[in-house]
Amino acid sequence: MSLKKSLIVVIYILACSELCKSESHKIVIVGAGLSGMSTGAKLMENGIDDFVILEAEDRIGGRIHSVPFSNGFVDLGGQWIHGEKGNAIFEMVRGNFDLGNDQFYENLMDFRLSNGKFANPEQSNNLFAILYNLYEEAYSPGVKNVSLGEILETGYEKILKLLSEDEVVDENLAKQVFDLFLKQQNANYASNSLYDVSAIYNNYTQECEGNQTITWKTKGFKSVFDFITKKLPDPSKFLNVESKVQLNKQVININWDIDSNYTEEVKVTCSDGSTYTADIVVFTGSLGVLKARHEKLFTPKLPENKIKAIENIGFGVLGKVFLEFDEPFWPVDDNNWSEYFFLWNEDDLKNISSTELKWIVNVIGFFKLKSFPNVLEGMIVGDDSIKEFERFDDKTLVDQFTWLLEKFLGKKVQNPKAMIRNRWFSNDNFLGTYSYLTMESQKYRVTPDTLALPLYNSDGKLVVLFAGEATHHKYSSYSHGAVESGWKAGNEIAKYLSKFQ
Repeated sequence: MSLKKSLIVVIYILACSELCKSESHKIVIVGAGLSGMSTGAKLMENGIDDFVILEAEDRIGGRIHSVPFSNGFVDLGGQWIHGEKGNAIFEMVRGNFDLGNDQFYENLMDFRLSNGKFANPEQSNNLFAILYNLYEEAYSPGVKNVSLGEILETGYEKILKLLSEDEVVDENLAKQVFDLFLKQQNANYASNSLYDVSAIYNNYTQECEGNQTITWKTKGFKSVFDFITKKLPDPSKFLNVESKVQLNKQVININWDIDSNYTEEVKVTCSDGSTYTADIVVFTGSLGVLKARHEKLFTPKLPENKIKAIENIGFGVLGKVFLEFDEPFWPVDDNNWSEYFFLWNEDDLKNISSTELKWIVNVIGFFKLKSFPNVLEGMIVGDDSIKEFERFDDKTLVDQFTWLLEKFLGKKVQNPKAMIRNRWFSNDNFLGTYSYLTMESQKYRVTPDTLALPLYNSDGKLVVLFAGEATHHKYSSYSHGAVESGWKAGNEIAKYLSKFQ
């Protein structure tokens, strides 16, 4: 063999040995998002240091993704602290961080028609208020065994019929506001259709009392990791969880009942060929990943009740875009204006349905952010629309959003000088944003508690725990639910391992 070929072989062997390395740890955590980092922090608090966190992305954070934009950091994933009382994140940071407030009120909504004119503000707000009250009632005791969409539609029709006996109801406007409200609630649930959302089962998901739109001002939700790792408020208590993270480690298989020749109980394999053995694995990846890959991801296959939970609990997507302008062209007084809401008329919907712009009808509108005076944020719902939204290049999107704003405002607007958007749906490491409970989950009687059930091997040993927002029995879909689920996993491991000391 020539010297050149010998060198090539040596280099190949060295590279392979690095990529295909094998490590052994007491614990392997899959995912370095809120729940994964919270699990690691809780393990360290309990004196457990022999663990590794495998993260498929090239960054820490998971569905918390704060990125530089305009005069600070905007959030492409989790954005607000939802509620105060009982919210683990709010309780960690209050008094120790300069939080903001994006809360606006219904009478500040600016309803615009697709012909560029104002919708009647009084009627629009009244119709929207009717729907919001129906939505609130849908979570009262004794709610019927139907979807949230059906409850809203039936209740709305009854109220409109009663109203029409005493006053003239604009039927076109009533329909436009109804369609808009469904889109807005699809944004709340990340659902594709409210007719798929179970009203009864979503009673299990509780809302913490207090302001639902608490912000991190210009610092971004990434700031929460300083509190999870106790870097703040007291640096002397810092837990260096980040040192345990290995990036670009996409897990492709978790063998949770491996050959007894291994000392450890679980073997984890990554896409780069590296392997990790451990006594216990904590899986914190998204429900979207489980839906797409659970059959290949777990060996042996998961129990049937776990599979039913994975397949029937909903996991949807919410599209977000941030547009920065040289200066605001919208009202800047927080006491008089909060957002543009878009109401499409039938003719415009029909005309746009056969064009490449058909996706844009699912842009709910644009709202301002108090900490970013020159920025408007838009939200997009609907699986098909978001696929298109994620597919287009930035320049095309900027042109399309400019067209949309001009169409509804009925005037020329300045072109955005910068744009940034999320792409969760097409990212194989997430495949969506957050979970919701469906009519199918109700049918099969599966809940976040089902999803959270741990795995025990054939020897009866605890080998896999599941954490993440979708597993929390009270706060599924919420970021504070993800944090609590991680803390729970860390504490359960510590308690379990203490039996063998």
